[in-house]
Amino acid sequence: MNNAIVSDNCKIAKIPAPRGDYRQIVLDYMIKMSQIKWTPKQTFTIIKKGPRTNVDLTYEKGKTYYGVSYSGMKATLDQFEQFVDNGVFDNNDVFYFDEIVGNHCSSSISMALQQLISNGGIGGTKPQKWYPGIFKFPNDIKIPFEQYGDDYSSFNIWDFNPKTKIFEAYGMLKSADILYYCKPGAGHVRMVYSDAEVVYNENGTIDGEKSTVAVIEQTNAWDKTVDINTTWFVGRKYTFEKLYEKHFMPITLEIYTNGDEPKDAYIILEEKNNPDTIKNGLNGKITSTFPLNYAYATIKDADGKLVRSSLKNNFTNVYGLNLCDMNNDLDLASLEKGSYTYNYRIAIARGGVDLEHFEFTV
Repeated sequence: MNNAIVSDNCKIAKIPAPRGDYRQIVLDYMIKMSQIKWTPKQTFTIIKKGPRTNVDLTYEKGKTYYGVSYSGMKATLDQFEQFVDNGVFDNNDVFYFDEIVGNHCSSSISMALQQLISNGGIGGTKPQKWYPGIFKFPNDIKIPFEQYGDDYSSFNIWDFNPKTKIFEAYGMLKSADILYYCKPGAGHVRMVYSDAEVVYNENGTIDGEKSTVAVIEQTNAWDKTVDINTTWFVGRKYTFEKLYEKHFMPITLEIYTNGDEPKDAYIILEEKNNPDTIKNGLNGKITSTFPLNYAYATIKDADGKLVRSSLKNNFTNVYGLNLCDMNNDLDLASLEKGSYTYNYRIAIARGGVDLEHFEFTV
């Protein structure tokens, strides 16, 4: 991600749109997030209890884990990789659901969808009246906009459509489509791992007990069906009946079939820093054409040891940042005399770019 165009007043990083089969691009990203291999620097437990979240996961030092850790931080694979060094995950001893670098069901899928589109929607991957052209149902499932607007739930869809219509939509699901259960204040989302397998009864109707959909999903539980430590369920199959019972809506992206092409992304830094100005703190403003995922500034000493850092993340639909917001964390004025290396990394879901990198002396 280093296709940066530099001018006198600003730096522009172009992150090109991916090329290839759109469904495979999205699915491959989910798979990559599920496969990263790491071990904790120290044992930690992520706990959060509440009406919407029930998490109690202990990651043990010395054990090997697969997949981005489960948390509420909406991290991309690139963000998680910033804290994995030679296979060891070290998140500055911060181990809370709302602080540790990781992601959950809807944010992982949102990051995958944002490989193609700029509005992947965390927790909102359903067809909407006011934002058409993004998500749709595979067939002519009726959406009760007139009664509920965009606030309809899975239960409302079930009330307005026969079971046969939902089964028909399940049968049309292909890889990288979405299964989304939602009700006010709660929900879960899965990505389709491979095309639905449909079995028909003798009368031509779909057999919901024998027809299945395989998915990939980030969860808040260990997968007990495999011999590795992971919260990612990869290739797990659910019957149409089970999906229907749990009110999972079958959803697809319009870009898969409407002929649109993904757009290149641009990240612009105005007012660059240099070895002289940095001593008084960071300045500058970031703007982006795609939602920002994180910004990470680091200061390392002459031996390459990290001495100061500032991570800004957990964003939802943020397209701009001010670098001065990192100055309290970095506290550059208090650095001891010596030589240092400064790096500023900014990222969208597709990946990150080191917009600034230079040495300076105090």
